Amino acid sequence: MKNWVFGKHVIEAVIKFQPGSIKKIYLSSNNSLRDHPEIKNFIIETWEHTKFERWLPKLPHQNAILELDFWPSYDINRLWRNAIKPGTNKLILILDKIQNTHNFGALIRTAHACGVLAIIAPQDNQARMNAKVAHVSAGTCFSTPVVFVKNISRAIAKLITLNFWIVAATQNAENSYYEGDFKDHNVAVIVGNEGEGIRPLIIKKADFVYKIPMIEIESLNVGVAAALMLYEIRNKQNFWKNN
Repeated sequence: MKNWVFGKHVIEAVIKFQPGSIKKIYLSSNNSLRDHPEIKNFIIETWEHTKFERWLPKLPHQNAILELDFWPSYDINRLWRNAIKPGTNKLILILDKIQNTHNFGALIRTAHACGVLAIIAPQDNQARMNAKVAHVSAGTCFSTPVVFVKNISRAIAKLITLNFWIVAATQNAENSYYEGDFKDHNVAVIVGNEGEGIRPLIIKKADFVYKIPMIEIESLNVGVAAALMLYEIRNKQNFWKNN
């Protein structure tokens, strides 16, 4: 089921943000998605509940599956154009080889909640889009741009030329994340692999390196760490006062 997603919220997100990617939708006869104002624009096949259970046992499918023609992609050049548009307080999340699909989906959802411009991730050794990512992200993977690039270092170098501050989150830092002054600055935050953290080569690209203070443990889940960093930056940018 490489190109399938499930659940009502996810399917509603695909219909709203990526309708051109839809191949077919499978619904039970009494599914509430049949009342969606745009549902008539798509091919619908009716399944019994037992068939959904055979296809997706023990998953919260809600008697609703959507088959994609393709997973939507986001062009890097489009990101660069949006990055240079007037105004400050832009925020980008950079992932350095996040391999767990649950973490990937959670990071997308948090990034969406913080109004990030985009997420940048490597093409290799990185979790890819699938039904679990879509489910964990609550469908926000279809509205939040995720750009897969061949070389993270080059993407960071490009952001620097576009006047973004590069911030890395690592427990080896001396300063705590709440000490940063991000007001009136565009910021890109880097978070690293679940086991190894951010690669040293990538950390060297950062303008600022911050840690998250904690007691008796060495690290937080990457999704939790990213949420703390993103929300702190948004607070410093006074982002919430205007949104």
